[in-house]
Formats: sequence, C-alpha cells, structure tokens
Amino acid sequence: MAALVAKSLRRELRREYIVGGRLPSEPELAEQYGVSRGTVRQALAVLEREGVIIRRQGAGTYVHYISRAQIRAEHAREYSDLLRSSGFEPGIHLNSFHFEPLSEALAAQLDMEPQTPSLVVCKTFSANGQPAIYCIDRIPTKWIISEFVSEELERPIYDFLRDHCNLTIAHDFAELIPTVASPEVADILHVPPGSPLLRFDETGYDVVGAPVYLSTTYYHDNFVRFSVLRKRI
Repeated sequence: MAALVAKSLRRELRREYIVGGRLPSEPELAEQYGVSRGTVRQALAVLEREGVIIRRQGAGTYVHYISRAQIRAEHAREYSDLLRSSGFEPGIHLNSFHFEPLSEALAAQLDMEPQTPSLVVCKTFSANGQPAIYCIDRIPTKWIISEFVSEELERPIYDFLRDHCNLTIAHDFAELIPTVASPEVADILHVPPGSPLLRFDETGYDVVGAPVYLSTTYYHDNFVRFSVLRKRI
C-alpha cells in the first residue's frame, strides 16, 4: 500500500507542485488517500530516499526536485511517449518549419551532396505545460513523396517518415554532447542563457542501413535524464 501511495504522490508532485513547495501534513495526506498515517509515513520515506522530497524537523515536508523521466540512452522512444510513461502530461508545439540546403558537414552525415535541399522542423515537447525537450529534425526533400500540411509536422518524426517518405527507421546513431543553452534555445526551454543542457545529435537509418534524416535535440535536466548500462569487456 505504501508503494501505491508513493506512486500516486510522485505523479501528483509532477502535476501540481513546484520545487520548494510544501506538502500537506501526514494526517491530511492520510485522509486524502484513505490510508493510515503509518502508510503515509512509509510512502514519504520512499520519496525522501529518492531525493524527491525533503523533511525538515518541525517545519514540514517540501519538494526537493520534481522527479524526472529516466530512460536508457540506448533506447529510442518517441518523446511524447517517454514523457507520458514517466507520469507527465505531454504536449507538442510546432515552433517552425522551413526549407534550407544542407551544409557540407550535415550532407556528409547523410552521404549526400552539399546544398541538398532539406525540410527543417523545429518542435518543443512539454511536460505538464513546461518546455522539456526541443528538437530540430532535418529531412532531405528527395525523400518526401507526398504533400503534407503543417499540422502533420506535430506528429512523431517516425510517423512523418513512414507516411510521406515511405521510410521505416530501424535504428538511430546518437552522439551525446554536453552543451550550454544559446539565447534562442534558452528562450524556448525557459532557462537562463548559458545553462547546461544535454544535446543529442542523431542520424536515423532505414531498414537497409542508409542514413535518411538528422536530428538535434536539447533536453531540460529538470524533466529528462538518461542512464547507460555499462558492461566490462
């Protein structure tokens, strides 16, 4: 029972509270969840061990940090699904889209000639209404075989590639890059310029192993963190 209360509290903290916010008292939480104070105390102990809350003697219980989505770095998941599975209410905002030629460096990653035309799609994924992930996708226009409307660009990139390019992505190769927020990215993710961020530069490959699209993604540390399973060799 304590584990269920801890899970419900964890979900509520993501939705209703901010860092530093004070939680109701143990008796109030016990009444809210219909359990004993002992069960509430056990649930709070779980969250305290996780670092989600901090209890101050005589002062109450406070949110220490809003727990983040945890994902294995080697697992590719659609961002809305990632946020939803971690208890957040996801949202997608299409910041912009335009067409531009690939630079020499970007074209080389796709085995294409420099100045190859590409569709550039910029989207922000939110968690409980707060910007959590900013993504820039680049798709060479040679792959696009059917017309589309802007609303379709708010869908997952994998859906767009399937429906308008007849491409299925088999795997992505990603480089993890510690970076700081430029003024533009800082404004989008609501962080001060120069704030540390994790950036993924990804190349998506189709079922025959050909590189077909590029993606640059910035993750807000308050909402998403990655883990890696390392094995000795």
